[in-house]
Amino acid sequence: MAAKVKMLGSVLICILFLLGCSNQSSDLAKENSQLKTEIQSLKQQVDSANNKVKQQAELYDLRNNLDNDLHNTLTALIKGDYQTAEKNLAPSMRIQDKKLITKTGSVDYEFIIPDRPMNLRQRTYLRNGDNYTAVYEIYDAGYTSGNKYDDRTNTLNVAYSLINGQWKLSSLMIDE
Repeated sequence: MAAKVKMLGSVLICILFLLGCSNQSSDLAKENSQLKTEIQSLKQQVDSANNKVKQQAELYDLRNNLDNDLHNTLTALIKGDYQTAEKNLAPSMRIQDKKLITKTGSVDYEFIIPDRPMNLRQRTYLRNGDNYTAVYEIYDAGYTSGNKYDDRTNTLNVAYSLINGQWKLSSLMIDE
């Protein structure tokens, strides 16, 4: 009889041990599932952050390219190389009588082409779909005759439009 009790005790201990393992296994499976869900969520957050960084890098590259394009266009205009400058202009713009004219609806805005290079500092830039806008502070407007734009800090407002896959200067105005 003692052997049967001993055997029954051993079986009960084994059953309790197996039940404990079973509960522990179930808890581990739940924890594993939760951790997998958390990992997936963290991967999505990393992907989202990486996409934002990539978009900002692309915007910064665009800003640098269009800033360089503006410099080249202004240099060509100042030198009187209108043929080169016109390659960078949108159809809404034309060069006439030492002026760059922006047509907006029924209104023409004139930008008098400077006599010498302008001293500019970019204050802000923004891309909205196929449109890009930049604002530059004017430290020296580049005019040799008169005191045009010298009495206070004005801004040069620049707009580009994406036309047939190329960025074209679509507006150039001094904010007085």
